[in-house]
Amino acid sequence: MADSDRIQILRINPDNSLSVISTFGKRGNNLGEFTAPTGIAIKGDYLYVAEMGNHRIQALRINRDGSITPKFVFGKKGNDLGEFYRPYGLAVKGNYIYVTESLNNRIQVLKIHSDGKITAKFTFGKKGRGLGRFWYPGALAIKGNFLYVSDTANERIQILEIRY
Repeated sequence: MADSDRIQILRINPDNSLSVISTFGKRGNNLGEFTAPTGIAIKGDYLYVAEMGNHRIQALRINRDGSITPKFVFGKKGNDLGEFYRPYGLAVKGNYIYVTESLNNRIQVLKIHSDGKITAKFTFGKKGRGLGRFWYPGALAIKGNFLYVSDTANERIQILEIRY
């Protein structure tokens, strides 16, 4: 679970209550530090965290005992490929991470490599009200070959087909 400036690891108890197992991180912009983490996604042994405040994606390795080791950060503030302006939601399908950028009004697609590293592949969308256009896109979810995008200021959920 992403918190204000840290990650909390929770246990779901048999009675469906939650217990905090541990926390990781603190406010900052170094490796292992967070400013406004918003989205999380898991692929293999890696936890990827979107940080709105630091305009980046941070990769953390999930160890066998459940602890976390910071590995690397990807991106910086900007509008080009591999740059982010307030990344928000993350979703993983196969070897790709989809990232909403609330202030760039687009979705950026990143490739996950076998070592957990990521590279930017392409972006789609721009500000607007039509299909495939966004106005402050937020959370993402994937089911099958469909990407569900909360398009906040347009007050809708867009459903887009993933073809690759």
